[in-house]
Amino acid sequence: MKLKIVECYEKLKGIYGYRRVKIWLKRTHAVHMNHKRVQRLMGELGLRAVIRRKRPYYGKKEAYVISNNQSWCSIRLKRRGNGGIPKCSLAQ
Repeated sequence: MKLKIVECYEKLKGIYGYRRVKIWLKRTHAVHMNHKRVQRLMGELGLRAVIRRKRPYYGKKEAYVISNNQSWCSIRLKRRGNGGIPKCSLAQ
């Protein structure tokens, strides 16, 4: 078992952790093994997965286009060009 785990580790350049090694063993060699056992064997062999570098978080960005908060009725009145009372305000 240890030889197959080392084979997986070397073939995939240490990217796989114990969970993915377990799946790899099941798919390539049809070996069903508990994930705890795979974790223990990898610990005995001194194999650890390569952790990806975390990307920096720069916070929430400001919107590029900031528009006024206008209702659809006021936009429609501006298009018509008349200064009458909008129907939306009468309904309220």
